[in-house]
Amino acid sequence: MRGSTKRWMIGFDDHISNHEKVLLEFEERGAIEKNNKREGKPINILCFDGGGMRGYAYSVMLETMQTKSGKNLLDCFDLIGGTSVGGCAALVCNRAESIEAGQLLSRDVFDDIREQCFEGMKSRRNLTRLISKGSLLHEDKYILEILKKKFPNESLLNKNGIPAFVVTARKVEQKEDDEVKAEVEPFILRSYEYPTGYEDKSDTSKDIHAPLAESTSSVLLCEAMAATAAVPPLVDRVTVNCDGKQIKLCDGGVISNCPVLHAFDEANRLYPKRPIGVVLSLGFTNVLNEHISRAVDVMRMSSPNLHYQRIAPHEIMKSFKPVESDLTLIAIMESRVMDYMLSTPRVIHATDVTIERLVRSTPTPKRNTLPLKSQKVFQDMLNSKNFERRQSQRRASLITITPISEKNDDTVNDHSEENISSKSPLEQSLQSVAHAGDQNGAVTALGTTNVVSEVHCRAKSCLLC
Repeated sequence: MRGSTKRWMIGFDDHISNHEKVLLEFEERGAIEKNNKREGKPINILCFDGGGMRGYAYSVMLETMQTKSGKNLLDCFDLIGGTSVGGCAALVCNRAESIEAGQLLSRDVFDDIREQCFEGMKSRRNLTRLISKGSLLHEDKYILEILKKKFPNESLLNKNGIPAFVVTARKVEQKEDDEVKAEVEPFILRSYEYPTGYEDKSDTSKDIHAPLAESTSSVLLCEAMAATAAVPPLVDRVTVNCDGKQIKLCDGGVISNCPVLHAFDEANRLYPKRPIGVVLSLGFTNVLNEHISRAVDVMRMSSPNLHYQRIAPHEIMKSFKPVESDLTLIAIMESRVMDYMLSTPRVIHATDVTIERLVRSTPTPKRNTLPLKSQKVFQDMLNSKNFERRQSQRRASLITITPISEKNDDTVNDHSEENISSKSPLEQSLQSVAHAGDQNGAVTALGTTNVVSEVHCRAKSCLLC
């Protein structure tokens, strides 16, 4: 295996310690935050974790909250951030006019990646490539090549959308005691520009914090999506041109799989002096919960009314791999997440509080006017045969799911939190919902509470299980 790939895999294994370094730097600002007086309309932030094909669950989470609120939730957010597949979701939200439109476009992007990257990935040829070339996938199956076809020559910069950013990682050489070491550091790709005068370092009122990460908006949309999702050793790093320099970027999960910390930093730079209102963090694990709680504590020094909610059904997600390509298993995952959102008392209560705070805040002026290229992408998607085929496959996958009560296989386990009943309201209407969707040709809700346990690799550094 190539040495560079090995080093990046080790870096992925050390992602918690990498995040700790950035967090410690952020916590050093605690004294500054304590004396930082914020005023004006609070900033509401939406964050998406990385997690591969588990990202399909984001549609379910947002759909549930959207239905409860009765409003377009996108209008309530001032900043959206993401890592890896969550980064793709964040940039789709920057291009979407509503939650519904964002769901359709993000699902289409995930479908492209699932079909062209992950299906049939377990062949011996892939392992041979990993050893000889340093990546599991052939170059023409890289996420960048796939997204180039969907978003050709479309700039990341989009001032008309809700500001969005993605976290990526890069290596820089640091000299310590006459020894050169390669350190992993975050790098932000953003859809927005900072306020005029922000770069004037002499005016501390406009820049009271040194940035946690360098950033740029001068790349293509497809490059930003591909870079934040360039998981070693699945694909090689993505090379982008930044201020005349070529830099190589990989999946931001190497350093910040949960982007909340960087969302605080970007909010400070994009909206100087404004308090933080609601932070909604969506993800799949609880690995970084302690780190994020520490970051929230720092921000509450200057934003005491900050409301933070983390939705991460980690017990459910243990049964689903980031590279899952089976539509039936993906449908099962989505239905379990919907059941989690609708049947878990503490989640219901916290979500109600979050929605009330979001809706109560002064509505953000409608900003999401799609760029002409994005409008064409959206229309092409709706008119494509692929879209019709995928909708039919999705409905078929619902019909093939067997209710848990009919299963006698020992491989079926209940992984839900809060002891969710295996007989949920969703399960009871499974067959009628699926058949109705098949007859009407419409996108249907999901309805089952099955979880099929998978046999996972126990290797600590395995990124694919």
